[in-house]
Amino acid sequence: MSGPYNASAPGHITHDMLMAEMAAQKRLPVFLPHLPSWLLRAVLGEMSVVLTAGSRISPDRLTDSGFVFTFPDIASALKTF
Repeated sequence: MSGPYNASAPGHITHDMLMAEMAAQKRLPVFLPHLPSWLLRAVLGEMSVVLTAGSRISPDRLTDSGFVFTFPDIASALKTF
């Protein structure tokens, strides 16, 4: 193995998906205040793109080299906490 590898989970999830799964496992209601993108852009400038658009990276090189994730999805990962 040489060169850069993305150390990210195999499945793409959004913040909303993460919060919903956490709430489901803790049996709590989900409260997700949504901020308008124009407000984030006004406050954060160009960095707001990280929050509004996100990023899609994949661990393909990692899995192609034989790496196996202990927790392949968010539900199984959160159950350990």
